[in-house]
Amino acid sequence: MTDAEKFLQLMINLGKEQKENQQAELNKMGEMSKMMYDAYVLAGFTPKQAMEMTKAIITTSLATLLTKNNN
Repeated sequence: MTDAEKFLQLMINLGKEQKENQQAELNKMGEMSKMMYDAYVLAGFTPKQAMEMTKAIITTSLATLLTKNNN
């Protein structure tokens, strides 16, 4: 295997690892979002209210994160 082929294989492996890490993070975020929704329902909110609150929190969190990353 040439150096170029080794480098290409390394880059492919790093890409696969990053993709797996991203998927794991997204799975965790999904689990946390579901837990948040369920907690609001258990606290007495209607399913619609719980969904609206969960959406608002996720939207605000993402907007804040994007703003911080752009500055």
